[in-house]
Amino acid sequence: MTPEELIAQLRDPGVPFTERRDRIARLPDSRATIAAALDKATAAADWEAVEYLLMAAAAQPDPGYVPALSRALRSGERQVPVEDALEVLAAIADPGTVGLLKDVALTEHDWDEFDQIGMKAVRALRRIRTPESTSALAELAERGSENVRALAGETVENRR
Repeated sequence: MTPEELIAQLRDPGVPFTERRDRIARLPDSRATIAAALDKATAAADWEAVEYLLMAAAAQPDPGYVPALSRALRSGERQVPVEDALEVLAAIADPGTVGLLKDVALTEHDWDEFDQIGMKAVRALRRIRTPESTSALAELAERGSENVRALAGETVENRR
């Protein structure tokens, strides 16, 4: 399956959500195709396609998605499915994303009144068990929002 075929299959408007989820569950190992499709969709700022692709990426996590997800998160565009991207990055737990996750946790979003984005970024950092991630969490425990500080501080304490 090509990246274009995967995107078309996932965004088929005639398919209900439950069938779409079942299609994703039945996909053979498609990590390379998902990575290529995410790359194309993020480069084109096709956030609807990215949202569908993140469903597939969550079912088949792979470090090959990191460049596209990083580009999406750094774009600052409001339509980016940030929370879904953070969940996939948490599943991947790539040490190369520590700086990105710290930046996301420190960014305030006016539409995120309960700081779910910052909390998901901290949860993704918690999955990365390196000195760099512990240092980033310690910084977030000092500089983040109230919720981010609490969760990051708890994690730092538990790692001691």
